[in-house]
Amino acid sequence: MRNQKIKETIMFKVKKYFIYFTTGLMLLLILGCGGVNTTEEISAGKPFTVFFDVDYDVFSKGSTFEVQLKNGKFEATGIHKGRTSPETSSYVLTKSGNPNRISVWGAEFQYDKDNHLLLNNKIIGRLVIK
Repeated sequence: MRNQKIKETIMFKVKKYFIYFTTGLMLLLILGCGGVNTTEEISAGKPFTVFFDVDYDVFSKGSTFEVQLKNGKFEATGIHKGRTSPETSSYVLTKSGNPNRISVWGAEFQYDKDNHLLLNNKIIGRLVIK
């Protein structure tokens, strides 16, 4: 009798944790699989991080910038080449009309459906919505 009660208690806990695990996994998959469009999130003012995989202009390979669209301007904070501390700057897009464009320190970039950061159709980094 006692062994049966222990087995039932263990099975109850296993089922409970299985339900928690599968619910969490489903939420992760939904959120992580593009449940919301990147362009919509950026337009709504959701902050994002830009990672540079190459040296370009004032951006060093491996540098990151925290960016957010605020009042029609892209506000970016990060450390650019030749500097040692983070700075913040705001710019508007000069080439409007393409919704998959962002501005970081005045430089304009495109991004694709996989959130690759593009310059002249070449991948130079990525962006990650927070």
